[in-house]
Amino acid sequence: MLGTGLAELAEGDGVAAGFGEEVAAVAEHVCPLPEPWFAGRVPAAELPEFERPDHTVLTTSDAWETDIESQGHDPTHQDLQMERITPPESIAARLNLDPRSDTVVVRRHVRYIDGKPAIISDDYFDERIVECTELAEPEDTTRENILAEAGYEQIYDIDEIITRMPTPAEVQRLGISTGTPVAEHIRTGYTAENRPVRVMVSIIPGDTLILQYTIPT
Repeated sequence: MLGTGLAELAEGDGVAAGFGEEVAAVAEHVCPLPEPWFAGRVPAAELPEFERPDHTVLTTSDAWETDIESQGHDPTHQDLQMERITPPESIAARLNLDPRSDTVVVRRHVRYIDGKPAIISDDYFDERIVECTELAEPEDTTRENILAEAGYEQIYDIDEIITRMPTPAEVQRLGISTGTPVAEHIRTGYTAENRPVRVMVSIIPGDTLILQYTIPT
């Protein structure tokens, strides 16, 4: 089991993700859970062997790699796919966009540990905010201040965590069985003016991580 200090789940796509001293409002609506995609379990004998690190701190890309490497594992490989798409309704609602006419830039990552897919992490941005920045390019970046340079500094986040069964696409991307539950971690980042500027959706297999938060009091 891979434990994680999830104080800041940010993948180094050039976005500083921080906690404000207090969050004045929490999401007003609770979205219904999707129908489960359960389609059977793979016998344990057929599952691939995967020696997982004891823990990991999911912060920036550099912190992720340093922490996993310190435990004798290789976290350096990741897949990146950048697209411009019409936002799904759940993303459009969080970014205050129109799902019929607006466009988002989505940066889709799969992070690997020891050559095995471990975590999905997809970032969604309003195209108008990140156009002409590195976030709208198909290359990876570790710069932390791209949104701030564009005039949209991310000041605080609202997190949502849902446990559910994986979708067929998540099963394929993570190489897991359809009977493995996942945690869906949704982080919406806001400016000081309470404008949502980023939605990060991470999918974590239930047999991979322990989510651990450190929250200032």
